Amino acid sequence: MKVLLLGGTGAMGRYLAPRLVKKGYQVSITSRKTRNPVENIEFIKLDAQLPELIEHLKVKKYDAIVDFMVYRTDSFANRIDELLKNTSHYVFISSARVFANQEGEIDEHSKRLIDEKLDPNYLSSDEYAIAKAKQENLLKSHENKNWTIVRPYITYSPDRLQLGFSEKEDWLQRALLGKPVFLYEEVMNKNTTLTYGDDVAKFLCELLGKNFVFAECYNVTGSKHIKWKEVLSIYTKIVESKINQKVKVIYLTKDKFSWHKHWEQIDYDRSYDRQFNNDKVKTLIDVNDFLLPEVGLKECLDGFLKSPRFLNINWASEAKKDKLCNYRNKLSLIPGSKNKVKYFLYRYIL
Repeated sequence: MKVLLLGGTGAMGRYLAPRLVKKGYQVSITSRKTRNPVENIEFIKLDAQLPELIEHLKVKKYDAIVDFMVYRTDSFANRIDELLKNTSHYVFISSARVFANQEGEIDEHSKRLIDEKLDPNYLSSDEYAIAKAKQENLLKSHENKNWTIVRPYITYSPDRLQLGFSEKEDWLQRALLGKPVFLYEEVMNKNTTLTYGDDVAKFLCELLGKNFVFAECYNVTGSKHIKWKEVLSIYTKIVESKINQKVKVIYLTKDKFSWHKHWEQIDYDRSYDRQFNNDKVKTLIDVNDFLLPEVGLKECLDGFLKSPRFLNINWASEAKKDKLCNYRNKLSLIPGSKNKVKYFLYRYIL
């Protein structure tokens, strides 16, 4: 079987590709960067957001496509016909963030945000959760039914370690430097369900090529919920042993997060208690093998700290945080002249 992963280098794709190779599949991954083949995985230099992807699909047919891309809804509408026509099995990676707030466990039949009477401006937007739900609707209404929708929830790996609504670039790099970490206490008291990227990969391996999963949706999430403050405790114990001092945590009210511009994720997800029912997933895979968060988070953070590498840091945001706690970051430690200027402006002038 020939499988194409679109955007398959993230928290789930990094595990999925080698698992597929192990099963004897031919695996290709699109990437905007030039990459050398790894363990029989072919990297195709291609921007999967552009029309050139469709031309590629017409020339080289794939038995299955697993689509991790984040599309604008109009862009997805323009390519859905070709995506479904040029493969036997199309797997759309959505998100369990599409679901509305509810008490108890969420399953595949639970109401989504888009089905509720919420802020009309939000519902008409293309914010991530709304866009994914709209694109699910496009698939459900399409005449071709060779699709499967998979909804993971907050996947983590050594490269992605979230804390509330903060990526590791927002909180972990500060903690390692001994700088205060800013958190929103309301979120820290909520239940969440973190999902190990490799557990999603295991499920996707079992899913591919099976006709009975066509036109079906699956919520693939961790099997245990946990409070964000417990996640914080797991993280801080590891970081404190690394830096030999306490991690400084400052809780702010919503109005104090001047650097955070996109509150939809918090208001319509992180501020909810999130617990999921995995019964449907159990028809394909044993969820008892899913990694518990207290084990998986520790392993992934330990793995990251062996060779830490952060993605781009938002130095304007860092300057606002440092100004709030009266911390002075040495300009010599900030890479690039533009970042230095940006930090100086937001820390000392604006």
